[in-house]
Amino acid sequence: MAAPHPTSKYERPILIVDDEWSMREVLEKVLREAGYTQLDTAESGSEALEKIKARTFDAVILDMRLPGLDGIQVLREAKKLRPRSEFIMLTGYASTDSAIDAVNLEAFGYLTKPLDDLKQIEEMISRALDRVMAREELHHLIAALRRLATKLEANAPVLESLQVAEALGTDGMQLADRELLDTIRGIGDMCDRAEKIEEASWRDSDPPKSP
Repeated sequence: MAAPHPTSKYERPILIVDDEWSMREVLEKVLREAGYTQLDTAESGSEALEKIKARTFDAVILDMRLPGLDGIQVLREAKKLRPRSEFIMLTGYASTDSAIDAVNLEAFGYLTKPLDDLKQIEEMISRALDRVMAREELHHLIAALRRLATKLEANAPVLESLQVAEALGTDGMQLADRELLDTIRGIGDMCDRAEKIEEASWRDSDPPKSP
């Protein structure tokens, strides 16, 4: 059985990937002082992928320029492994092509180094984790609706009797029964709409950019 997700975003696992020791230290310090407790680091793309394979990180801060596998290559492979993780890209040079690549691969956003205001990374991490948790909540709500719909469908005789009463007209059907029938019919539609919203949220084509 999978471990339950932490209820606080400050307990969500975050991975910091940068080949510069000083940058890893600074980012870890900033996030720890902001209250985040589950922090890990990697100094190369290959090390990052090994850690991502072994553990789900809700947010990953990923440098574009890394020895061996670069940030875009890591992002491409990591998204296959953990499509629900959010990735924040760091770049030390202004590259429109790299930014476009990151957006096309559904990175949450990107920041340019040097980070003049370290609050930027804290704020972007906070927004990324908020989105992860909102999607999880939506997923759980859809699952609950599906379970309810299944339970109601299993009670077919009740549903059939309500449909017969409806066919007889308002005189043969109590208001409460009509409302119940409308509710049963609406649950499946609600599930379908919610699933479309959830699916669309994973294809967000306009993630936050660098402030």
